[in-house]
Amino acid sequence: MAKTLSGEQRDGLWGSLIGKLGRLVPGLILLVVIAVGVAVVILQRQMNHKILQLMVETAKSNLATGNKTIAIELLDEAIKAGIHDPEVLSQIGQTYYALEEYRKAVGVLEQAAGKESHNEEIRLSLARSYGKEGQPQQAIAQYEQLVALDPDNWHYYLEMGNMYEVLFDYDQALAQYQKVVNIAPEQVEAYTNQGRLYQELNRYDEAIEQYQRALEIGPNVWWVRSLLGQSYAALQNWDRAIEQLYAALESEPDNSGIFLEMGKVWRAQGQYEEALSWYEKGLALSPDDATILLETGDIYVELGDCEQAVTNFLRVLRIQPNNPLAQKGLRTCQSD
Repeated sequence: MAKTLSGEQRDGLWGSLIGKLGRLVPGLILLVVIAVGVAVVILQRQMNHKILQLMVETAKSNLATGNKTIAIELLDEAIKAGIHDPEVLSQIGQTYYALEEYRKAVGVLEQAAGKESHNEEIRLSLARSYGKEGQPQQAIAQYEQLVALDPDNWHYYLEMGNMYEVLFDYDQALAQYQKVVNIAPEQVEAYTNQGRLYQELNRYDEAIEQYQRALEIGPNVWWVRSLLGQSYAALQNWDRAIEQLYAALESEPDNSGIFLEMGKVWRAQGQYEEALSWYEKGLALSPDDATILLETGDIYVELGDCEQAVTNFLRVLRIQPNNPLAQKGLRTCQSD
């Protein structure tokens, strides 16, 4: 049979419980206050994050519609607000990049990379921003970190090779392009980049070899055929040069640059009338092509026709008022 508590016993238990609650309540209140404070901070951060993201999205929209000034102002304000989220920093950095604000892009992306050192997207954006900002060595340092993260990504080696070209370190550039070939042998650009560098180094046989490899993959790539034609011309293999330039024209019949190269081939052989006919075709497509006008003027100087030469040099100077070659051509004719 259950024992009934007396009045005094009940009063004693209530008093004990109330006393314990009295001691606990201040602590409970403190915990509640802390919990509410934390919730407020989290809510504020979430709201700030959403606001900042909205500012970035609005900046992107203004960029898309051509309102670059407003886009930059929005991004600047977002940065002033104090951003710690690497994702938002990355978005801002990439938008600065798209706005061609490369110095600002570097600053923001450096912060993002410091927070997420293994994020390849951030590092790639930072590397490209360094490159555009005219800091190729810093860009290369980022590409080195990228290939350490993903050694089979051929894009990193290709872009790193471009940076070595900026530094005129052709040996390193060639080495990077060869790595691209080793990883992705179907990439035409890796062969043509090597070909261009060999051409710069007057190593025309090696350039031709690379261009031919590129054409095995993409036989209708007109600019590869144009470069191949230039290399054959440098070796005075005129028939091969003309053959490749004709093939380039079949793919790109309205490209004035190919007409320019064809004219150079005929000029190098002393066939001035033939060269002039090709330059005229090029000028019909691009009347303000200063290079073709200079070539035409130079031929007329060699032919002793200064009247025609001066006409071409003056046309160049209307397009490029400080062109030294056109000025030199005019002085040559005046001295005659």
